[in-house]
Amino acid sequence: MSNMSVLQDIYTLFPVFMADMVERLTPLGLTIDQYPLDHVCFRVFTLPEFEAYRDHLTSLSVLYTTKFFHDRYFHTFVLKNPLTYNSIATPYLEFSQPGGSDAYSTGFQHLEWHTNTPLQSLSSRPGELQKLIFTGKYDNETYLKWPDKICLKVTPTPVITKSLLENDSKINLVG
Repeated sequence: MSNMSVLQDIYTLFPVFMADMVERLTPLGLTIDQYPLDHVCFRVFTLPEFEAYRDHLTSLSVLYTTKFFHDRYFHTFVLKNPLTYNSIATPYLEFSQPGGSDAYSTGFQHLEWHTNTPLQSLSSRPGELQKLIFTGKYDNETYLKWPDKICLKVTPTPVITKSLLENDSKINLVG
């Protein structure tokens, strides 16, 4: 996998992912820019992909955090050039090592909005929303989860704040 193909995957696939999220959220009475975008998560299926993407994402970043959690590594990258979709942008990309009981296809897996509003209160169509609500097995957070594991989460604390303040998180400056 060349670096250019990885770069193209991240920056080219992000608008496709966000357009898909628009299609998923519209029937729920939600809009993609309803709340500030905190971060997006990119997952990979294999360990060799993880290593290639991790190395490339490092080269695209100013810093990243690393945490060993549930028997695998999690990184939060602060990208030099943010991911953009229309008027929405985020420099924060969450990235985790494959493993555990969850198998994900390679690609974007979730986005998180930054808000103190509870998930159940976000939609003008709570019945439709309720069908997709899932409670996380590790964090007990509530989020929307579709059958293909693409999801929307809400967070009161920005991911970069959590990443920088956790006692067991390592901060890595790039360059």
